[in-house]
Amino acid sequence: MFLRPRRFGKSTFLNMLCEYYDIAAAAKFDDIFGGLYISKNPTEFRSRHLVLKLDLSSIETGDINLLRASFNRYMNTILAAFLDKYRSNLDEFKPADILCLEDGSSSLRQTLVSEACLNHG
Repeated sequence: MFLRPRRFGKSTFLNMLCEYYDIAAAAKFDDIFGGLYISKNPTEFRSRHLVLKLDLSSIETGDINLLRASFNRYMNTILAAFLDKYRSNLDEFKPADILCLEDGSSSLRQTLVSEACLNHG
């Protein structure tokens, strides 16, 4: 969690971290970071992780039922995209067995503890 004033570069910094560590962005690493210190001195974790970026600001609030429905919809949409993005990096899995449309928290928990993700690294 980053606590900084508005327009202070929080999103830019988070996007940079995602691109640096994301295994799916490895092919464009030099295009993004070429010529920079970080490109010439990479860490061992560069382009080695599956990155799940959550932006909970789009979740609708109001009454508790609206909040739950919006959260469940958001989490399942993001997790389905995550599983699709990293399909080639994961062991065999069935997203239908991982995602629970009625419970976004359960979907997140199942995704994070799935053998496919655990075997990745």
